[in-house]
Amino acid sequence: NEIKNCTISGNSSTGVYFGYSDYNTIDSNTIENNYNFGICTDHSGNNIIQYNTISGNGNTAIGSTSAGVSLRNFSNSNTMDSNTILDNTWDGIQLKPGSSNIIRNNTINQSILRADRSGIVLSGSSSQSNIIEGNTIENNNYYGISLGSGCNSNTISQNSVVRSKWGMNIENAKSNIVKYNTIQNSTVWGMTLIGSYTKYNQIYRNNFVNNAGQVAGVTGNTFSQDPPIGGNYWSNWVPPSHPDNNGDGFVDVPYVFPAG
Repeated sequence: NEIKNCTISGNSSTGVYFGYSDYNTIDSNTIENNYNFGICTDHSGNNIIQYNTISGNGNTAIGSTSAGVSLRNFSNSNTMDSNTILDNTWDGIQLKPGSSNIIRNNTINQSILRADRSGIVLSGSSSQSNIIEGNTIENNNYYGISLGSGCNSNTISQNSVVRSKWGMNIENAKSNIVKYNTIQNSTVWGMTLIGSYTKYNQIYRNNFVNNAGQVAGVTGNTFSQDPPIGGNYWSNWVPPSHPDNNGDGFVDVPYVFPAG
């Protein structure tokens, strides 16, 4: 099935809903101002969601978990590509849970102020082996990207996360790869790693730029690889105060984590 070039607006529940439905395409639609979700999939896989504008969805009811897009209940192997997701009431994109999904090249901007908005949220112990890459995530008042308990073995790469309270959060999740991202102007921390099960994560070649605090909670995780890959860029740990005397492209003294 294909839903294309439609305007889907003002529904009392969800704009587009798939339940136990595979191999569908949602392409180039305007999906706005629906009460719960813009798009919601439930036990659905191998769907393509691309080139849509998804805005103003969700509600402020107590206990609401609404979002622009929610891939729920083992919605696996879906692709979300090049969507524009704006000003939805809670999260931009949710995986609750889902595995082997690709979320790439989306723009998520939550510019209307709300205390607990996040850009991309993975939750549930089966949210594994997802690829989150090339997304632009701005103006979230909570997390830019969040991996919850048991969200293991995901790859987070080449994303730009700007002006969140916490740029990225990993909580009781392990063996994730976080690389080639830019995390900038976070008002609390660029990245937080929380919980005794947060370990074996590899975090390298990222740019941490002008965050109020760069990283909190690092024990048991790896922040560098052998040359020529190296570690991360820290805007508060650069020449001339931290020189690169041998000219190898890495400062001579490794970054000192102030919070762990």
